Amino acid sequence: MGLLDSVKAGAKNALNKTEEEVGTMRIKSSISTLREENERRYNEIGKKYHNNRRNPYPEFQSEMDVACKAIEDNEAKIAELEKQLEEYKQTHKDEREANRQAAIAASEEKKEEKKKE
Repeated sequence: MGLLDSVKAGAKNALNKTEEEVGTMRIKSSISTLREENERRYNEIGKKYHNNRRNPYPEFQSEMDVACKAIEDNEAKIAELEKQLEEYKQTHKDEREANRQAAIAASEEKKEEKKKE
């Protein structure tokens, strides 16, 4: 691989890695937000359960159903985001490898052209 080809591939890969890191942080932030929301709901469920044991109230079961459904929905979203995260990382890794291979191929072409001269 020629020096210029190597530098170009390195620059493309550095940009690609930066884009990957930004995207990864965005997805991880979304996952973290959903997990924090679930933790708040777990606390809410515990408080409502405790209050209901002291003073039963008719809305208790419907409130629990709503809170549990919200947690389940968030867990599904988290699973989907985790899948997206792995795919996102793999796509960027594949792009970096393609850049590297393209630089190698370009360098080899230049070597062949020089041999023909």
